[in-house]
Amino acid sequence: MTYSQLIEEVKRLRFEEIRVDSGELFEIVLGSQSFKELHSLLEQYFGGPLKPAGQVPSREAENLTAFLGAVRKNQTFYCKKLDGGIEGALIWPWSGDSSATVKIFKN
Repeated sequence: MTYSQLIEEVKRLRFEEIRVDSGELFEIVLGSQSFKELHSLLEQYFGGPLKPAGQVPSREAENLTAFLGAVRKNQTFYCKKLDGGIEGALIWPWSGDSSATVKIFKN
């Protein structure tokens, strides 16, 4: 699967809103009914998360996500390191876990 194919697969999920859809950043608001499918797609592409939800972020995870405001304890961060950059996905759960903001990016 390529980065573009990942984005197309995520677009097939049930989501509430697309906030950004550029070549470098894809940001959506996703309802909780699609969380399981999203994690499955992200794990197929990235492997397991570098920073699972509930875990204190490592210095590496903080550095890799600094351009997006860094990663917090309640967030999940998937990452694939490439020559000259990274591809990643950050999941920001909303309070009550009814929705989440999802950012998939190339940097």
